[in-house]
Amino acid sequence: MTSEGYHAARSTEVTPKSVMKIRLTHGWYAPFEQVRGADTVGAEFTVNGLAKELAVNESTIYRLIYRHIIPAELVRQVPHTGIYLIQPDPALLEHVREHIATQKRRNGIASGERHA
Repeated sequence: MTSEGYHAARSTEVTPKSVMKIRLTHGWYAPFEQVRGADTVGAEFTVNGLAKELAVNESTIYRLIYRHIIPAELVRQVPHTGIYLIQPDPALLEHVREHIATQKRRNGIASGERHA
């Protein structure tokens, strides 16, 4: 902002701290902060929202995305925020639930099972 001719009341420059204070005072948040913690953006799930829907942690969702268990055509990454948005396809949800259940059984931690 300083290079564009703006200045603070008592200084010849505008510091990053001043910009942050102005933005927070007016509720002008960075794009990522606008969706942080949201379960959905529009009709699409965020990683957080899909994790809640499937009762798993977020790292599981990232792993499913990276391993293409969640098909790439149903996932998009928003360029300026880097967040992943996943289409709420009922067939996808069922497929992922089955995959998670299979993995839990394979690892011996399926719900209802007890270790002796």
